[in-house]
Amino acid sequence: MRFATLDDTVLNQWCSYAKSCYGTKTPADLKIAYLSGSEPENDLIVLLDLGIDIANVWAFEQEASLYKAALAKAHALHPSLKVYPGKIETFAASSNMRFDIIYLDFTGALFSAASKPFRALHGILENHALSTLGVLIVNTAEPEQTPDSVDLLARYFQNQLWVEATVYGEKRADGSPIEHYVEGPDSYGFELQKLKSLVEENFGAAYSAFATQYPALYANYIQPAPGVMSDTVAKKRFFNPDQKAMNAEIDRFSNADAFLFIFLAIKLQQTSIQRRGTSNWALTCCYPLTTIPCSISCWDYRRTTERTRGRCSGFS
Repeated sequence: MRFATLDDTVLNQWCSYAKSCYGTKTPADLKIAYLSGSEPENDLIVLLDLGIDIANVWAFEQEASLYKAALAKAHALHPSLKVYPGKIETFAASSNMRFDIIYLDFTGALFSAASKPFRALHGILENHALSTLGVLIVNTAEPEQTPDSVDLLARYFQNQLWVEATVYGEKRADGSPIEHYVEGPDSYGFELQKLKSLVEENFGAAYSAFATQYPALYANYIQPAPGVMSDTVAKKRFFNPDQKAMNAEIDRFSNADAFLFIFLAIKLQQTSIQRRGTSNWALTCCYPLTTIPCSISCWDYRRTTERTRGRCSGFS
């Protein structure tokens, strides 16, 4: 359905559709999962005070000694609380349970090699453990600043199209940090070594930006990818199997002038591109952020592709 203008009719129709998909739930209807530690009653008391039914609450603890302590307290204070002696991702893989709220309160960094919190995140998303309208809350500890942690964060951000400005240490005139998203390192011409120095200078902010962005990135791009690639129909819709056609598209973006014309002039309406000097361009548009200067070399598709090819970041 197409609308000439967006008005309350569009909003009302969407709300009606969303209600038919999500339904209406009271606090007592919500299913909750959380990591209990040795004291599951701390979080449980808050949940019960908010009207959550204890029958809809699952606590998880994989460490044997902590599980025994949690089970003993649960039996003494809340006998009907379910405490699972294992990882939440293991439970998600073997159960069709869908939770409305999952609270992951980790004691280590998201990419910790010892405790591997990222595996819980991956398992929950891969096994669709969240309900259609669900909330995933992830709390992690800031890692120690080491050459390895700096390198991992720098390599992660090097491959992102958009990053929080705090990674670069950008600030407003009053000295407060700029937290909104800005263009990724390639748009600024930052090589890996330059990005490492920025991460070192703004390590806490860089990790916070990573811990905020990565779950959304995994949920929206990485996790759905295998399904798309294994579905013949979906794969054909997203990828052209004609190698000649693909090469022709690459050639269309093979120089800065072509890229700027196709991507900027066509995609952004009411936009004018002004040449500044011999090596820089400026994009001027009718929006509040009026000018975005960028080095012409950053828009060279082939150069950027060659620089990033083979470079990846991930977890083991």
